[in-house]
Parts: sequence; structure tokens; C-alpha cells
Amino acid sequence: MKKSEQTDADVLLDAQDCVEENLRTLKVVPLNNDWLRVSFLWTSNYKKVPTKHTVVYVKVKEQGNSFIIEDATTVKPKLTKK
Repeated sequence: MKKSEQTDADVLLDAQDCVEENLRTLKVVPLNNDWLRVSFLWTSNYKKVPTKHTVVYVKVKEQGNSFIIEDATTVKPKLTKK
């Protein structure tokens, strides 16, 4: 999986780092080939910190009774099966 520096996004949202208003904007849209489009707005109470719209594409893989993140990127992946 790519690191945060490589994607310019934080793949995992930490509850302590996020305000409730930001979580309300969280949208997860299933795409082809096990990819999800995850987006949210990052807002701030500080006027000097602009609102940022973040989109991260996440590929999940079933493992037992749950799923794991196999890949994550801010670049829209090719969604065709190999």
C-alpha cells in the first residue's frame, strides 16, 4: 500500500483528528474491480485554513470474514479486470 507521502492524503481517518462536520461529508462509492471511491471535505474553524476536498481510491480484498486495504491512491485507477 502506498504511504501518505505518496498519495498526498491520509488513507485512514483518525477519530481524534476529525470533527463531526467532516465525517458527515464522508462518501464511499463502490467502483469496478474491488475499488472504492472515498471522498470527504476537510473543514476548519480557522479562516486561514481553506476547506479541502479529498478523494482517495481504495482497493479492498476479502480476508476471512472481513476486508483489508490492498491499495490506496489519489490517482483514479484503471478499473478493468486484468
